[in-house]
Amino acid sequence: MTIQALLTLVVLAAILYLAFVIGAIVLRILLGLIAIGLVIWLVLQLLRRL
Repeated sequence: MTIQALLTLVVLAAILYLAFVIGAIVLRILLGLIAIGLVIWLVLQLLRRL
């Protein structure tokens, strides 16, 4: 294992980790938006019935 190969592995691992973290955050935001949208839709449906 040369130093360059080690550095390459470290950089790849860091990129993968960052992609995973960012992906998890984006997923959470999307799920939150979907949940809020569903709640608003349900409230509107209930209001329409009244």
